[in-house]
Amino acid sequence: LEYQAIVNDSRTIMYDFQDFTYNDNGVVGGGRIVRKLTNANGNPESMINETITVSFPNSDITATREGERIAEWVEGVGSGTWSDNVYHINGGWTTTFTNGFERTGEVTKTLVRRLSCIYLVEGILEVTQDGLTGSLDFGEGACDNVAIFTINGSQYTVNL
Repeated sequence: LEYQAIVNDSRTIMYDFQDFTYNDNGVVGGGRIVRKLTNANGNPESMINETITVSFPNSDITATREGERIAEWVEGVGSGTWSDNVYHINGGWTTTFTNGFERTGEVTKTLVRRLSCIYLVEGILEVTQDGLTGSLDFGEGACDNVAIFTINGSQYTVNL
């Protein structure tokens, strides 16, 4: 991690994965986090841009993910209590495998993460793969482990 000085109410943090593994998969690459102390709404915000490549044991296939995530801290700022924090999350990514497989994800309705709940409580994520597009709807604010996946007009309950 390389932290830069706070300039114009924001700080840039560069990160680079070195000798890093996750579930026995190698991870290289990194990204940039820009932390704004105050965004246009008056809230703290972090924007993450990353490009990482994952290698899998016993395989010559790799996966590269490029994406951006914006997290706005909308409740609990400065309270000193983690459990009252609420974040609004937007962004998207593309994951491309060297065998030609590709999947994209795009937040189409702002995701809401309340730290008092272990699940996302609201928002919609659209996922595209193999020419098909579906949406994962996390609901309208209830803290539950249920999301609804919709594809081709059919709905499926997903237990998170």
